[in-house]
Amino acid sequence: MGLANPRPSNANMSDFLVVPEVILFEPHIDSLFSTIFQFQIYEYACEIVNHKDALHKCTFGKKKKISQLFEQLMNVGSEKEWSLLLNETLHSNLNSSSLLKYFQPLHQWLMMENDKTSACRG
Repeated sequence: MGLANPRPSNANMSDFLVVPEVILFEPHIDSLFSTIFQFQIYEYACEIVNHKDALHKCTFGKKKKISQLFEQLMNVGSEKEWSLLLNETLHSNLNSSSLLKYFQPLHQWLMMENDKTSACRG
């Protein structure tokens, strides 16, 4: 089939996602949401500075608009629920499209490398 393990394994090794305690551990879920939220804010900031190239190539430097955006977001503090803030600022719900768009070039490269080595994409 061409399926390749990233490293040698045996029956005593386990995938951490099959351990219920890891899946249900709230700080990990918080980390997931914050990472997705960060990429959404990053894409929004790139739109503000009119970045037209690939998302992973976007930089802001010392753009005043960006510092104002982050100041506005931070000033709210805990006065508003994060989901309301997300919707008001980005006019969007939490979704992973920005994260996927950022890593699209890496994903394409990995698919090509897997095709070269006949490794199965999982």
